[in-house]
Amino acid sequence: RAIAITDHGCCQSFTDALHTVESWKGAPKVAGTNEDIKILYGCEGYYVNDVDDCLAVRGSKNMTFDEEYVAFDLETTGLRPRFDKIIEIGAVRMKNGVEIDRFQTFVDPGMPLRQDTIQLTGINDDMLKGAPKIQEILPKFMEFVGDSVLVAHNAEFDTCYIRRNCAELGIECNITSVDTLTLSQNLMPEMGKHKLDMVADYFKLGDFEHHRAADDAVICGKIVAKLFEKLTTMGLSNIQSINEAMLPLRPVHRADNMHAQHIILFAKNQMGLRNLYHLISDANLKYFKAKPRIFKSQLMQLREGLIIGSACENNELFQAVVFGKDDEELKRIASFYDYLEVQPLSNNRFMLFPRRPGDQPMAQSDEDLREFNRTIVRLGEEMDKMVVATGDVHFLNPEDEIFRRILLATKGMNDERENPLYLRTTDEMLTEFSY
Repeated sequence: RAIAITDHGCCQSFTDALHTVESWKGAPKVAGTNEDIKILYGCEGYYVNDVDDCLAVRGSKNMTFDEEYVAFDLETTGLRPRFDKIIEIGAVRMKNGVEIDRFQTFVDPGMPLRQDTIQLTGINDDMLKGAPKIQEILPKFMEFVGDSVLVAHNAEFDTCYIRRNCAELGIECNITSVDTLTLSQNLMPEMGKHKLDMVADYFKLGDFEHHRAADDAVICGKIVAKLFEKLTTMGLSNIQSINEAMLPLRPVHRADNMHAQHIILFAKNQMGLRNLYHLISDANLKYFKAKPRIFKSQLMQLREGLIIGSACENNELFQAVVFGKDDEELKRIASFYDYLEVQPLSNNRFMLFPRRPGDQPMAQSDEDLREFNRTIVRLGEEMDKMVVATGDVHFLNPEDEIFRRILLATKGMNDERENPLYLRTTDEMLTEFSY
């Protein structure tokens, strides 16, 4: 009875769809067929979350800039908290950039290290022999932290490992974190790049052994003291005032370089269609950078009459599920959307292979892909949000895939793996999602 049109970043097919429906209405009807076909006018947008994608402070605890905090860093077997393991924890209790106490330990991951991990961290299997396992060391680390605020460079990465491991071990984990990466990006846009060693050089903090947890933690603790000084000159005095103060800085200095992800927008009435045209026009004429981009700050202003969906695997919610973020963070992200989306396993099987030589795949089996979808469905049930299964259709029939391959090849994307993004029947979709 209905079909949704969601072309990438544009609405050029709307008139063809409208004329097709008009011609259908005027044609003789076959007995037993529906009188009308409804078109859902939409767009799969290139979405940039310039509002709350990278918060400088996460959590509810407050502290003034002259109180104690715990700067910490982890070394891990890889970049996927869902699959990878912690191999070193380094933490330093500090005040005003001065060390008070230290916690440092290797952690036995229960597996041999990959060569790329050894090269990056300088940690090898011999160094981990006899080290405690995570179930032994994590309670001691959480005791060291106590009720202090955690500070880390790219804190979302490190705290995600802590939260996941605490959840698996049944350890209470109510942490508040300050991210020196996001703060430095907002406060020092002239730097361009903001890696830990680069920020340390900016503040002339001296040499340190990068990619070793304790050394990185110390330098991070010194960096945050310098950043607190900058924030003090802005009239701030505590961490819970930081996020709001960063809002006017982020769109100017950071959002323009943020990675665009996918989002689905549907017009549910004339106001929604007008706002959709407004967003698409600005995306192409004002905010185009490699792709026509829609910023969350503008979408929030023009949301009236729109239905917003979470789109494919290249959406912030699905990526958060794949990364392994905790339920609290997943629900925070999902709360923005009117409905959530899942897609057939074959659409996402590319995740079982490395994106580039040397990379680790984002999933290890079809069961992982099923579990990603199950998580989305569970979130929808718990948050009372509709979950929609879609084929993410790019062509009508299976044999038409050759045309998509040609289009991708013109962009230098020569992937020979099958990706059957054809229009599945209802029965095919029900079979696909029978699990």
